[in-house]
Amino acid sequence: MSAIDSVKLERHRQMGCRIGSPEESWRQFIEVAAPFRPLIAKLTGEMRARFETEIFAKLRKLPDGSVITMPLEIVVGTGMRA
Repeated sequence: MSAIDSVKLERHRQMGCRIGSPEESWRQFIEVAAPFRPLIAKLTGEMRARFETEIFAKLRKLPDGSVITMPLEIVVGTGMRA
């Protein structure tokens, strides 16, 4: 394995939009958020139900008509092989 030098992390904040209900947005998120799948899989049925209830309640506060607008933070990492 080669070492990596000059590692740089950049945080970018922007508004993201999702069309559909909070439940649809959540389903789309877990389909594309591979790093979170193992964590979600470890939740018991009861824990996941409580977790999703809280997520849906927060997402329901964000709609702008038929679009859910939410703040996103994207971290981009770069580096050079040594």
